Amino acid sequence: MIKSSLRQLFVVSVSIFLLSCSSKEDTKPTSASTDPKDFEGYLYKTVKIGSKTWFAENLKTTRYKNGNDIEKVTVASEWATKTAGALRESRNPEKFGYLYNYAAVADVRGICPNGWHVPTEDDFKLLIESAGGGTNGGINLKTNTTDWAFPNENFVNNTNPDSLGFTALPNGFVTLEGTILAPNNTASFWASSPASGSNFVRAYDLYSNVRSVQPVNANRSIGLSCRCVKD
Repeated sequence: MIKSSLRQLFVVSVSIFLLSCSSKEDTKPTSASTDPKDFEGYLYKTVKIGSKTWFAENLKTTRYKNGNDIEKVTVASEWATKTAGALRESRNPEKFGYLYNYAAVADVRGICPNGWHVPTEDDFKLLIESAGGGTNGGINLKTNTTDWAFPNENFVNNTNPDSLGFTALPNGFVTLEGTILAPNNTASFWASSPASGSNFVRAYDLYSNVRSVQPVNANRSIGLSCRCVKD
């Protein structure tokens, strides 16, 4: 009789424990549920910097958000002939993302997931201000990694590496002729704001041996990385 009672008490205790665990698991919040997915189902890491929420990694989609393919160029000499959206692969795209011409970035089909957009010049200005300003903003946006040509010098924040979580990695850029340059030295990002001259758009560069963020006027036909920012 005692053994039977103990057995029943054990079963009830285990059942209560399992129900308790199940209840906690069912109600556990998942931050990933609010993160953006591209058409291919990739879930991007994000980070809030100042008042804006940014991708914490480079865009790596090969499709617009309606499912249409972005043409992938594998032969350098073919790049210059592209007037529509195109992309090139510089380094491992799973880590570094792709390099896109501006036609892909500005296509009406959209390159960022729903609820996100290619950052404007004003978005980047706020980012740079939050990162420490024009002189030193770059050191807080770059990761301290040997992917950079100068990883452990004064061009990155060695005291608090990647303190903002922006995780900028060098991916180089595509020249007008389709050649990929500076894959260990440069991280360059498109903005959506036009620059002086009909064929130029604002962009922002991080260099391996420079502490600041460099605003530049980029030819629409070169290839740069892209981040998205929340609407």
